[in-house]
Amino acid sequence: MNTKSKTISFFLLILLLELPVFLLILPRGKENIWLCCTVVPAVCLLLTLSGRAADNSFRDMVCRIQYPLCSGLTAFALAGLFFFRWNRSGRLALISRFLKYPSGQSLLILSLILAFAAFPGTDFLFRNLMPLSVREKAGTLKQRIPYAKAYLLLTAFLTMALNSECSPLYPFNTWGDPNCMMTVGKSVLKGLVPYRDLYEQKGPLLLFFHTLGAAVSFDSFMGIWILEIIFCYLFLLLVYRTAGLFFDHPVIILIPLFSALVYSRWAFETGDTAEEFCLPLLAFGLYTGCKALRNNSLPSGRESFLLGITSGCVFWIKYSMTGFYIGWFLVFAFFAVRRKAIRDLLDRAVRITAGILAVTAPILIFFIITGSVSDLYRSYFYNIIFIYAGSGSTLFQNLSAGFEYLRLGNPPAVFCFAAGILWFLLHKKWDQAAFVSTAFLTAYFFIFFSQKRYIYYGLIFSVFAVFGFFWIMELIRFLKSGNSVMATSVFLICGMIFLCCTSRNLPFLENTKADLMQYKIWEAIRETGIRDPSVLEYQTASTGVNTVSALVPKIKYFCSFTAPLEDMYAEQDRCFEEECADFVIIQTRETYDFQEYDQYIHLGGYEGNIHDTKRPYYYHLYVSKRSMNAAQASSED
Repeated sequence: MNTKSKTISFFLLILLLELPVFLLILPRGKENIWLCCTVVPAVCLLLTLSGRAADNSFRDMVCRIQYPLCSGLTAFALAGLFFFRWNRSGRLALISRFLKYPSGQSLLILSLILAFAAFPGTDFLFRNLMPLSVREKAGTLKQRIPYAKAYLLLTAFLTMALNSECSPLYPFNTWGDPNCMMTVGKSVLKGLVPYRDLYEQKGPLLLFFHTLGAAVSFDSFMGIWILEIIFCYLFLLLVYRTAGLFFDHPVIILIPLFSALVYSRWAFETGDTAEEFCLPLLAFGLYTGCKALRNNSLPSGRESFLLGITSGCVFWIKYSMTGFYIGWFLVFAFFAVRRKAIRDLLDRAVRITAGILAVTAPILIFFIITGSVSDLYRSYFYNIIFIYAGSGSTLFQNLSAGFEYLRLGNPPAVFCFAAGILWFLLHKKWDQAAFVSTAFLTAYFFIFFSQKRYIYYGLIFSVFAVFGFFWIMELIRFLKSGNSVMATSVFLICGMIFLCCTSRNLPFLENTKADLMQYKIWEAIRETGIRDPSVLEYQTASTGVNTVSALVPKIKYFCSFTAPLEDMYAEQDRCFEEECADFVIIQTRETYDFQEYDQYIHLGGYEGNIHDTKRPYYYHLYVSKRSMNAAQASSED
């Protein structure tokens, strides 16, 4: 082959390599497209004539990844821009019909495929176009940041970006529970006290998480989304380390598939649940327990203290999940008695207690200073145990129904748990099998022993799913498959595409803020001209109007809760009759199923859904005549 033919062939190879990058940066508009079609070939020609990459074969160009972190982040950043640029484009209708998915979901899948295909091209550009100083900095960054941790962080980021409705990809998280927690959490920034000034039945630490989220964004879930990424990363990191206890080289390429399998389940709901934030906390307990049994000892003093901190966090997020730690302690108490190490067990118990107190003390001090300890006790303990739990069915019926909810909401957790126990038994790891089984059963008992149960309760059992993946790790180890950059990239994209195809939340991408009931109601409220309005969600769960409007309620029972509280019914009725709030929202099953009231003006009904059943309801907005008259008089003055 002569020099001219070789140059042309090399130019075509580079053009083919950079084609996915070209598609990702493709702008909208005919003029811009023609400009892009001119610039990209010119860059490829420059690379061909420069001679820098002339000695590379096409295989080296595709498989030789020198800067995986920078190239991967660049590819996914371009994919994100591609999604936002082409979202709701009518030209993608053909792709949507071909994939048989909604257009937003189809565009996400296409973006992920292009990101993977653009990975070698971005690295090739980075190697050949960037200045030497920048390449040296990139190499230093690669050395400073372990590739595994960066890979796990990228997996967590993509998982939460694609599947959580708190993500900026989604117009809003419409589920009532997150909105209720956000309303109470952000009230702390306005000087209010949870439980005393605004009622809630979730744990105080979970509400304080929402205070942190509100500090980032007062009228959206952006802050919560950032917390979700952090907690997802910690969970995946602990899963990776748990696998490392049983395998010399834990197969990191399986982590994206594991993440997609866990977070795409029905039990995840729309994101922002107590169970989601407890996953890394429980995973730490599982990791320390497996590590101690592998070393044939009790956990170290430092690990015991951290275990106390994590278990204390779980207690103040949702104490029904602390059943996991009861099973954990029973196993190690038996282990210590068998080895006659009672003194060591007592030492670890003291350290665990110290960790629990380290979390408990600041929370109690806050409620002591604000004089609301009794409100904390009544809302978080008494009402949940004696009113919310319900009665009328036997323990066996409750546990049986709980298994059905677990099977429906998180079937991989059940299957992977059983597969993991089988793996332990076949490898004669009796202590590990007993430990995992006991922790699973005690957690299951304390979560499902009461009459109240929901699908999302089953999410925490995903911590046991890692053991089911041991069979796949065995197979990959047998086939001697490594964790190369290309292999990890392939599995990352495959995992995210699997998530896109199985997530219940992705179809919600088709909506915009203008389509949602929350924003329609807030627009109707603003049009009345009432300043600093207050909203009462009468006999209705939290609709999210207080979130999108950045309002803080002035009524303790600002919405309806599942616990049948007499105080709640009485105060809501009183506020409704006395027009304590400027606006009232009432939920009905049908658009025509509403009433007219003497003291209120009906402004309209809006279709929406704030429940985990995905069934549409109608939310009717009323304005107080007294407030409306006052606003009109103020505008005339």
